[in-house]
Amino acid sequence: MTLVYVYGSGECDELGLGDDVNQVKKPRKIPLFSLGPGFPANQIIKLVCGGMHTLALCSNGVVFSWGGNDDGALGR
Repeated sequence: MTLVYVYGSGECDELGLGDDVNQVKKPRKIPLFSLGPGFPANQIIKLVCGGMHTLALCSNGVVFSWGGNDDGALGR
């Protein structure tokens, strides 16, 4: 299982914690990535972070993205 922790500004949901989180001063786990071994993203092999967005690549090829999507930064 892979655990992802985030902290900092979350004004544009760049922390992946939900819309109501504006700032995190101590590292906090992203709940999505701690759902257990049956979850398809249990092996994150690479994280790429931008100023207002983050992408996670899983060993099975699934990509998760979160944060600001200005100019299509999230690839959706």
